[in-house]
Amino acid sequence: MAQVTLTRNMTNGILKLKDNTGSPQTLTLKVAEGNFTWTVGKEFSQYRERGVLLDVRSGPQQAVTWSFECRFTKAGPFSGTPFQAYGFLTQQSGHTIVSTATTGWAPSIEIEFTITDPAGGASEVFTFAKCYVESVTPAEGDPNTISASGFDFEEEPTLS
Repeated sequence: MAQVTLTRNMTNGILKLKDNTGSPQTLTLKVAEGNFTWTVGKEFSQYRERGVLLDVRSGPQQAVTWSFECRFTKAGPFSGTPFQAYGFLTQQSGHTIVSTATTGWAPSIEIEFTITDPAGGASEVFTFAKCYVESVTPAEGDPNTISASGFDFEEEPTLS
C-alpha cells in the first residue's frame, strides 16, 4: 500500500472542534506548539500473467488516519481547556454532538487546524470533516496539553 504521511508544526496555530448542528457547536483552542500528522493511504493490486506484470489497478479506498499533540494557551477570543476539549472529543455528558457524517451509527466531528504565519502571510487551513476519535489524552497543568488520534472517513482532508 502506498502511503503519504505529512507532519505540520502547529506553533501559533488554532485547533477548532465542530459538530454538525445548524450553527455548529465549536470549541476553539489557541495552540502554542505541537505537531499534527496525517496519513493518506492508497492500495493497489498487481496483476501478472505467467510471472509478467500485466496491469496495476487501484484497490479499495482508505480512510485518512490522523493524530495531534499540542500545548495550548487560553487567550483572547479563544475558548477551551484540556478538560473541555476532552469532553468534546469523547462526547461526554454536557456535549450533545450532532454527527458530521450522514451515514453510520457512530457520531463524528469536524476537526479544523489552522497554521498561521507569524509574519502575517497566508494561513494553511486543514479540514477533516468526518473524524472518529479513537484515543484522547488531556493533561491539565503548566503547560496544558492534549493529544488525540483517530481517522477521517474521507480519502484526504481539504486544504484551503
